Amino acid sequence: MPLDQYLTMLWIEGRFIQVGLPDKPLPALEGSAFMTNGCVMGGSHIGSKKEMMELLDLAAKHKMKPW
Repeated sequence: MPLDQYLTMLWIEGRFIQVGLPDKPLPALEGSAFMTNGCVMGGSHIGSKKEMMELLDLAAKHKMKPW
């Protein structure tokens, strides 16, 4: 994952939010990767298995489609 390259594509003060856990550790980054555009990197809570099952049940009940 070329994370340093992804960060350069963000708008000024843009946010890179990692959703879920990657299979491998994230690559090391130099501090300068954040200086060019003042970007921010963070993570997102994706919920527990119980929460995900409730969400899938709700989507099936209401026949929700991803697109």
